[in-house]
Amino acid sequence: PQGLAHAALFASVLYQFRRDTLMAQYYAEAVIDISREHGLALYGAMAMIMQAWSASKYGGAREAVDQIREGLAAIDATGTFLVRPHFLALLAEVFAKVDEIDEALLLLDEAMDLVHSKGERYYEAELYRLRGELLLKANQGNAEECFKRSLAIAESQKAKAWQLRTALSLARLYRSQGKGDEARNLLKPIYESFTDGFETDDLRDAGVLLHT
Repeated sequence: PQGLAHAALFASVLYQFRRDTLMAQYYAEAVIDISREHGLALYGAMAMIMQAWSASKYGGAREAVDQIREGLAAIDATGTFLVRPHFLALLAEVFAKVDEIDEALLLLDEAMDLVHSKGERYYEAELYRLRGELLLKANQGNAEECFKRSLAIAESQKAKAWQLRTALSLARLYRSQGKGDEARNLLKPIYESFTDGFETDDLRDAGVLLHT
C-alpha cells in the first residue's frame, strides 16, 4: 500500500507540473483512498493538498485554502519539511484566486526561506515565477526581475520545463510593453529546444504566443 500511495502521489504531482488538473485530482483522490484504508498519514496529508489545489481550478477556492492548511498541519505533525515549499506555493496560487495577493506573497516568502535553509530547490524557479505573476497582478514591485531570477535558476538546474514556463511569463510581459521582438527572441529558442510534449499546456501556449 505504501508503494502504491507513493507512486500515485507523484503521478498527481507530475500532472500538476503539466497543468493537467483533472489527472492530478484523479491520482490525489486515489492516494486519499489508499491512505485512509491503510493509515498512511503523511501520504494522505500530501494528497489532500494536491486534491484541494486541483479542485480550486473549478471553483471553491476558499474551501481549498482551508483544506490545504489542514494538509500542511497534518504534515507538520509528522515532523517533516519535505515538499513544503512546493505546497506553500500551491496555497499561494489558491489565495491569488480570491485576490488575497499579500497573503500569497507572504507564503512565497516563507517557501523561499525554507528553500534556502533546507536546500530543497527543485521548486525554486517556480517560486520566483509565481512571485513575478503576483506582483504583476497587484501592480507592485519588479516582476521582470523575478522572472529573470527564475530563468537563471532554471537554466542552472537544466530544468527546461521551468525555463519554458518562466519564458512564457516574461514574454507575455514584454508583449504587454510593446516589446514583441524581445518576447519572440526570448521564447523561440527555448520552445524550439523541445522535441515532444507539444500537447501540454505550456508548449501549446508558447506556440500560440509565437504565432500571433
